Parts: sequence; C-alpha cells; structure tokens
Amino acid sequence: MTGKVVQIFIRDINNPRYKKVEIINWTGYAISLGRSQLKNLQNEKMSKIGVYILIGGGSEDKSFYVGESEDIIERMKQHLKKEFWNEAILFTSKDENLTKAHIKYLEFSLYDIMSKNGSIILENSNIPKKSSLPEPMVATMDEFLKNILLMLSVLGYPGLEKIENSNHIKNDTLFYINNSNADAIMKVDNGFYTVLSGSILSPLVRSKKQKDRIRAAKQRDTHRDKGLLETQNEKIVLKADINFISPSGAAVYVHGRSSNGRTEWKTKSGMNYHDWELSQNV
Repeated sequence: MTGKVVQIFIRDINNPRYKKVEIINWTGYAISLGRSQLKNLQNEKMSKIGVYILIGGGSEDKSFYVGESEDIIERMKQHLKKEFWNEAILFTSKDENLTKAHIKYLEFSLYDIMSKNGSIILENSNIPKKSSLPEPMVATMDEFLKNILLMLSVLGYPGLEKIENSNHIKNDTLFYINNSNADAIMKVDNGFYTVLSGSILSPLVRSKKQKDRIRAAKQRDTHRDKGLLETQNEKIVLKADINFISPSGAAVYVHGRSSNGRTEWKTKSGMNYHDWELSQNV
C-alpha cells in the first residue's frame, strides 16, 4: 500500500468553502470555491492553463460540467451565465509544463469517467475531444489524472474512478430488482452501489416526482451516447457497470421513476437492503 500526503489550506477560517489543495511532492494543485468567490482567484494567480469542474444540484442529483481553458479566471467569468452551478474546482500546475494538448486530454478523461457514474448528470452539451499524445506523455497525464481524482475524493467527491466489470463478486453483497419491466442486479462494495452490466431497465414512466424521472432520463441519455446502454429486443440493457452513491439513486435509474432503494433492492432470499444493512451492524 502506498500513501500520499494531501494538504488543504483554508486562508480564512470564517470562509472555509474556499480551499487550496496540494499533494506533497507534486506540481499540480486544486482550488475549490463557491460561485460568489471568483474574485479570490486573483490572489492565486489563476490566469493560467488548466481544467475545471462546475458542480450544482443536491446530494442525490449532482450536476457536473467539465471544461478546460488557457485562462481559467476568464473562463470562470464567462460561466457565470450558467445558472446550474454553485461550486467550482479548478486544477492546474505550479510550473509552466501543461499545454493545450495536456488539458484537452484531461478534460476528455474526466468527462469519460463521470459519464460512467450514475449519481451525476453531465451538463456538457458536447462530448470533449481527446487530444493525441505520445505514449510517455499519456503516462504522465494519467498520473496527473489519478491525483485529480484523489483531490476530488478529499474534497467530498469520491467514487468517480472508472468502474471496471466485476470479476470477483461476493453473493452476499448482491441485490436484485425483478419484475415484469426490470431485471437488475446491484453490487454493494465499500459504500458504493453498482448496477451491473446486463441489467435490464424499466421503460421511463410518468412519476409523481418528475424530478426523478428527468434525472433518470438525462443519465440514460448520457450512457446511451457513450454506448453503455442499448435497446435489445425492445429491452433496455446496461452494457457496463454503473456506480451510484446510494441504493435509491440506483433504484431510480433502474425504474426511471421515484424509488426507495432501501426497500426495493432485495437479496436472493428476499431480505431488503434496509434490513440487510441492519443485520451487518449487529
């Protein structure tokens, strides 16, 4: 096991939302701030190249926008016309080694990772284009990306890493939704909830809580565009594992409507997730 020292600096304890995050012995760093704090970026000399993430929504329906710019401050000012976001996280480097090709690669990679996370909605109207880099630089940017994901986790956004197909699954962590419209399997692991590849989703239906239906529709559209969702013989089939941060978020995605995942997901023996979770803590 290898560890890293992550340092968070809060300049004003009366305004803790504005943070500077660094990893010891690494040239990159992040700035996390609220929408109203853009003026503080002048003090950080952020008129430089980098990638950024805009974040809006509630705890269960996060909306993200991924972008890049050769002048982050000016781009942030332009994004004030976007209404959805209330937080931004900016990533750049202390040295001058990042190039346009580097940040285009990072932008695409972040978008690609987030598009596979069912707990968020991407607000990008276009899919970023991936720049072509020589193999040594790809390795360097992949390491940069790993550190970005680590800083995001420290800032309260864990679980964004790529979800690989599950080769080792413990049966006691599998839960099912099975009815006339849906046939889905969810794996529980380390506090995350993954709807597994091959699951069949219900068609979208009208819901008393239209917000949930709209969220599920946006998520499905994103996944269909990425080739993660297909219609086969009139059935909606998941083609890759999709990660969620709650069982209800996973159930909403499967049903396409409001759902209480704590009671709807059940083990093979019929125990719902709520009762199973209680049994694990006895």
